[in-house]
Amino acid sequence: MADSKAAQEAVKRSRILAGARALIGKKYSELDCSHMVHKAYESAELKYAYMSTEVLRLEVTNGSVFKRVEGDPKPGDLVLYPGHVGIYDPDGCADIATAECKKLDSDARILSARSGKNLGVEYGRSAWFGTPTCLRWNEFAD
Repeated sequence: MADSKAAQEAVKRSRILAGARALIGKKYSELDCSHMVHKAYESAELKYAYMSTEVLRLEVTNGSVFKRVEGDPKPGDLVLYPGHVGIYDPDGCADIATAECKKLDSDARILSARSGKNLGVEYGRSAWFGTPTCLRWNEFAD
């Protein structure tokens, strides 16, 4: 049973990343960071009422939908920064040939909607945003 649950979680995580990657190229004026995260989770059939970045910050203590986890994020986890949120993708730009990824090396593993120059949904480096807090879907294992 535990193996089945782990397999189901892996599928959900993969769907989160696929949903987020499908949004690459959307401009920030069309989709901000918290809406991008919401859409990616919806594409994995993990539904929750939309939360702004500020409300997601409350999840750090409330934990009604996401739980705070210590240590390294896992694929599809939220990485929450002051005023910003993204999704952790361990593969990052490795297999993506966007213009932004061509400028970066493989350490760009945060997929988010970036407001600078209306760049929109694209990969970035965690160091650009500050020290993250990692949030994980409540039903996922630690």
